[in-house]
Amino acid sequence: MNCKDLRDKLYRYFEGLLPNAEEEAIDRHAEACPECAGLLKQWSETTCRDLLDFIDDYVDGTLAESVRTVFERHLAICTQCVDYLDGYRKAIDGARALGKAERAAPPASMPPELIAAILAARKEKRS
Repeated sequence: MNCKDLRDKLYRYFEGLLPNAEEEAIDRHAEACPECAGLLKQWSETTCRDLLDFIDDYVDGTLAESVRTVFERHLAICTQCVDYLDGYRKAIDGARALGKAERAAPPASMPPELIAAILAARKEKRS
């Protein structure tokens, strides 16, 4: 086990997805490597599952500074959470764009009969 291997396996280590022999190898390496021991401690302060507890506040910028700092340290070493956060933000942006598109006025060139037919179809669908 080396430092790079340990970093690559951190997510699976904390999620309990590694075989016992690999977990033990990580533990032995961390005992001998102060840098990796610090990494394990830092990672364990905020787990990937913690993200779900405050992702809305984090994205909105309303998360308490102390929690934000700890989580951003976790993001610095956890590519899975970075990817999840990126996907979450893209989903929010997509939903906002969809909402804006639904509220947009129809083009002036659209025939009134077509607008009425679309509105009637939507009303039927909602019923």
